[in-house]
Amino acid sequence: MTESTPQRINVSIIRGAPAANVLDPNAYAESSRKIHGKPTRIGDRPTNERQLGWVVDASTVAFVTGYQVTDDALFAFAENVEVQP
Repeated sequence: MTESTPQRINVSIIRGAPAANVLDPNAYAESSRKIHGKPTRIGDRPTNERQLGWVVDASTVAFVTGYQVTDDALFAFAENVEVQP
């Protein structure tokens, strides 16, 4: 990546659906890293983005999605995301 490469990080929350169904293991690989003590999954999106997700509670999933950013940058950003269950 160069300094002129546009980068973007988005945060999204999904509520109401069973969290286990949202982070489908067929679409998201397990990561060895945790966010706020919670296991994480990470996947590639068709839009050339990387998406990091973790279960907040049984019906809440948080995502940090990055375009042209490293996984380290996604995890660093996610550490600052506070989601109320």
